[in-house]
Amino acid sequence: MSTRSTPARPIPGYKPMRRLIFWVGKILRLVLLRASVSGLENIPARGPVVIVINHITVFDPVVVWMLVPRIVIPLAKIEAYSLPFFGWVMNVGGSIPVQRDEVDTSAIKSALRVLKEQECILLAPEGTRSRTGQLQEAKDGAAMLALRSDAQILPVAVTGTEDFIAHWRRRRRGPVKVVFGQPFKLESPTTDRLSREEKAALTDEIMIRVAQLLPPEYRGIYADRV
Repeated sequence: MSTRSTPARPIPGYKPMRRLIFWVGKILRLVLLRASVSGLENIPARGPVVIVINHITVFDPVVVWMLVPRIVIPLAKIEAYSLPFFGWVMNVGGSIPVQRDEVDTSAIKSALRVLKEQECILLAPEGTRSRTGQLQEAKDGAAMLALRSDAQILPVAVTGTEDFIAHWRRRRRGPVKVVFGQPFKLESPTTDRLSREEKAALTDEIMIRVAQLLPPEYRGIYADRV
């Protein structure tokens, strides 16, 4: 695996545009979604937060972004920035491009800078969408960002987005269920460099929290660890 090392840019986007798009997202939520939401009171009102979600479709992070009553900076694969309009919104509204299949130190530095500014980042630890809808083996990025920033982790479960397109074609709002779990902090087993096994254990702790919020049929490889 190659390493891409470039300087971190400031918090992505432009503050006025982030605020404008934040409110546009709240309006679109009312137009596009029929959401069943629980646990909103679990969202920390302030301080750095790493929001972690399961990943079924491209709509999952957008849905959570629409629901969180704080400015959220998502991490998104760099290929998404080439999409018409959507890529422009991601640039000016604020999101962090990530080169997949490599250690993107620029994205890591940018995410840590956002957390240092007491903001929220959002990512899917699995790194890619699940073709089956079930949880897949997660990467350790979320755990490492949370430890290095002393941020709280907010587990979130999303279901129903796989049927969005069919509902929108019938001019119906897409039904979705979102559950916000209890925020928590990871405790590192050592002050030295973590081993691969220690990173895996911390990542499992995160994913088990997500799995606990999901119906059993979505828990995938973490089903027997809940």
